[in-house]
Amino acid sequence: MTQKSKRIKRAETALLIGVFSAIFLMTCLTPMLADDFSYSFSYADGNRIESLGDIIRSLCAHRQTMNGRMFSHGLVMLFLLLPKMVFNLSNAVNAVLLVLLLQKYLEDIEPWRTPVLVLCTVLLIWTFTPVFGQVFLWLDGSLNYSWAMTAVMAFLYPFCCVFTGKPTAFTEKKWMQILFIMFSFVAGGYSENASSAALFAAVCFAYPAMRKKKLPQWLIAAWVSACLGFLFMMTAPAESGRAAQTDLLGIAKNIQRVFEAPWQELRLLLFLFAALLGISLTVKAEKKTIVLSLVFFLSSLASIFVFVFAVYFPWRSLCATTIFLTLSCVFLLKGIWERGMKLTAPVLLAVLTVNFIFSFVLGMGDIAVMYMESQQRISTIKEGITQELDPIEIHQYSSNTKYAACYLLPDVYEDSTLWPNYDMAAYYGAPAIVGIPPIENFGN
Repeated sequence: MTQKSKRIKRAETALLIGVFSAIFLMTCLTPMLADDFSYSFSYADGNRIESLGDIIRSLCAHRQTMNGRMFSHGLVMLFLLLPKMVFNLSNAVNAVLLVLLLQKYLEDIEPWRTPVLVLCTVLLIWTFTPVFGQVFLWLDGSLNYSWAMTAVMAFLYPFCCVFTGKPTAFTEKKWMQILFIMFSFVAGGYSENASSAALFAAVCFAYPAMRKKKLPQWLIAAWVSACLGFLFMMTAPAESGRAAQTDLLGIAKNIQRVFEAPWQELRLLLFLFAALLGISLTVKAEKKTIVLSLVFFLSSLASIFVFVFAVYFPWRSLCATTIFLTLSCVFLLKGIWERGMKLTAPVLLAVLTVNFIFSFVLGMGDIAVMYMESQQRISTIKEGITQELDPIEIHQYSSNTKYAACYLLPDVYEDSTLWPNYDMAAYYGAPAIVGIPPIENFGN
């Protein structure tokens, strides 16, 4: 190994250690919130979940009444059954796996450029992901959204390799192909919007090989398996109740509602994509690189378009949109760099680094305040139970940044009969819990 390659390896390792450490620390400081209390109880009989059998029975009932995301919510129930530290570590590992997958997509013929591109990707995701704490740190939110992106990016990788002509470990190993086909069912049935966008992207990547009748049969089987997984999720009885009105007026209002959120939150990222696309076309970047970028851009739109027919649109769903859009930008950046425009990537990285330094400090402070408030909440509830208070009053969380999981997340209301108040009360064994306004100047 040359001295230069050793430096590259150290840079990649340092990035992974940094991602693991940051996500692990922030996850440790993120308390149980909202849905976490609900999924601690069985949807079958309302009792506390205490075994794998309880999880299975709860999931069956959940499929009937809530939604068809069996895989993600099965994991939610499992991790809530285990000590919180198990999830803290697992969530940090998932973040590292996601970064490693992104690195595989962005591998460059000049190895030293890859860590720069990956770091740009990580910082863009940090900067632009709406409600970051809800999708990367909160237990229920992470398992439904950021873990979904790890699954779909793993599913898409062989299809992307077929498009680019890059060999994969699956090429000659039958047992890996069989496992991948089985995994594809899970990836296809993991998330309504992330999985549907991944199925779309897979078709785009596979189309040139399909035209030449050179698409491997195991990849066709994997795509079919993913489609079956998607159908398994979407045919859940509960999913039919989540559909919005199908009349033209209802659809028109939904289109406005669905596209308002990405325009409000991801406008600068969309501008960056447009600018990089213009530069790429001007410098005549490699055609395949531009097509890769466009596929991920269209996939980002597909990930929000599915909500045109949905009853509601949680901002957490923009996690898939952000990551697909980020990849589209970084692929363009890669193509520009390969055409000799050496300053573009370092300048973008410098801007993102400055933003990261300040936003990380502010975000960590917000997360730390939320953790201290959560500890005070628990003490208040325990003391209230001892004193036989009914109801027990706890302060609502205060948050100023999207990095705290409680940001824009309904957690406790003034009415004890509303969700999630009654699930929180049942979790702690309290008669009733009501929310009161946040503490001003907490800690002063």
